[in-house]
Amino acid sequence: MGTTAWIGFGTMGTAVLREALRAGVFDAKRVVVCDPNPTRLDAARELGCQTATTTEALNVSQLDLVFLAVKPQVWASVSSELSKRNDRESHPLLVISVMGGVTAKDIEDAAGTHSRAVRCMPNTPVQIQVGLTAIASGPRATSGDLAFARRLFETCGQVVDLDESLIDAATAVSGSGPAYVFLLAGAMRDAAIELGISADKADEMVRQTLIGASTLLSRSPESAEALRAAVTSQGGTTHAAITEMESLGFRKMIQRGITAARDRGRSLGSGH
Repeated sequence: MGTTAWIGFGTMGTAVLREALRAGVFDAKRVVVCDPNPTRLDAARELGCQTATTTEALNVSQLDLVFLAVKPQVWASVSSELSKRNDRESHPLLVISVMGGVTAKDIEDAAGTHSRAVRCMPNTPVQIQVGLTAIASGPRATSGDLAFARRLFETCGQVVDLDESLIDAATAVSGSGPAYVFLLAGAMRDAAIELGISADKADEMVRQTLIGASTLLSRSPESAEALRAAVTSQGGTTHAAITEMESLGFRKMIQRGITAARDRGRSLGSGH
């Protein structure tokens, strides 16, 4: 890979680039990190990368790859800079985007006739190399582009290929998913405290319970439903808890929340 612009160096952009450099996917000397935050640029320089405070400072005509890790609301200003590039067929541009809502076609249209785009949706556990990233091909992306995106995100977790029409759903399930788990963790901790367990012990118990359950789920051939049933003896304590939660609409609440997240992703792409 030649010259790369890394636009956006927040939590996600930093985590992915750090692991990619460690795995040798990129040469840090050929990566320009663009972010208006001086502290983030200091972190990029510590990794050996070049830096720029604005996209206007980038020589877009010389880029081979752009990694977009900005909010959808910033897309308008970034796209105007990409559209200025010299659109030579001999020097096509690959854009890998982790923006929510903005379609690969919109990205390709902004970046020029011969550009290609791959949309990706990682989640925050990429910070500790146990993330999940959904990737989808744009209209002009090649199998080689997808292979490169897969290699990039496999440095920080697992990768699943999806049709782009399902990327907003993937955002709702796995992209936003860690927040649902953290919400559950907070609710369990608060319940434990209310039942008389000290805050520090409640926090320890909840964290380890979620670690254990998640690890068991990842390693067991059984489904989530089967594992839940194995803990739920008829008439027992777990059965009492599950019955109460289900009576309050727990499952429907999760389904409606994920659908709301999917719909919001779609609306972001349309500018609303």
